[in-house]
Amino acid sequence: MTTISREIEINASKEEVWKAIAKNGGKPVARFKTTHQLTGDDNPDMLSIFEFANADIINEMLNGDDFTALAELRARVFIKLNIVICDEM
Repeated sequence: MTTISREIEINASKEEVWKAIAKNGGKPVARFKTTHQLTGDDNPDMLSIFEFANADIINEMLNGDDFTALAELRARVFIKLNIVICDEM
């Protein structure tokens, strides 16, 4: 896959995922691009943080038709994809 093709697929994936997130009440909090790997083996190219009303909504979204329909596109775009649910400490 060429760099241009990958960028197009990344943008398409991001747009569709963000639609599913918004449809489920998710709000973007922050987006980051990794600039330096300091320690560890995992080095995400990017990190996005979203806020949802509760974890049940996230789980329903991840198992819902809108999100699961994007599985093939996500697999082409991301070498590795980690999704976690976090609470404030």
